[in-house]
Amino acid sequence: MEMFTLMAFGGAGAIHAIFLAEELGMTSVVVPPAPLCTDNGFWDTFRTVYPLLSLIYPDKLGAIIQGWLNAYKEGGWLPQWSSPSYRQSMVGTFSDVIVADAIIKRVPGFEVDVAWNAIRKDSFAGDPPGEMGVGKVGLGLYDRYNYIPSDVGVSEMVSRSLDFAFADVAVANAGSLLAKQALTPVAQARFDGDARK
Repeated sequence: MEMFTLMAFGGAGAIHAIFLAEELGMTSVVVPPAPLCTDNGFWDTFRTVYPLLSLIYPDKLGAIIQGWLNAYKEGGWLPQWSSPSYRQSMVGTFSDVIVADAIIKRVPGFEVDVAWNAIRKDSFAGDPPGEMGVGKVGLGLYDRYNYIPSDVGVSEMVSRSLDFAFADVAVANAGSLLAKQALTPVAQARFDGDARK
């Protein structure tokens, strides 16, 4: 087990990780320098739990979002399923919807500029070849047709199209509030709604 490193998360994670690493014969334990937030699938919670948190516990939500932003800063992507690594478990990218909503509601406790960069990337970066659990599968087709056709080999095309559109609106509203411009004419057209047929 010497070739593995154990990554510790949570309040007492480092203490437990030391004992676990010792028991497993691992020689390395990494404790992230900033808090991370894990163990959440966003598909149903983005429209239930997190809007509620934004109203009754905005400070807690800000800390949770900062945890996701720390994952973004370390790995380059917001989580689709919040876990210690990236998981391809969601067809959309609902963490960007939650973050955009928090920007709009001015939830305190997270880095808004980092949040904007993260949700903008989620909006316009497809899935990189060879990487799983990041980017939007079928995004190029969605940009071309404003939906994902059923005959192109992309699974869950209706859900993806709807999820991408939902995220577009959320991110566009956050960008409008922050007076941000998209990076490309196609992206700006998507934000402005001009590309919708």
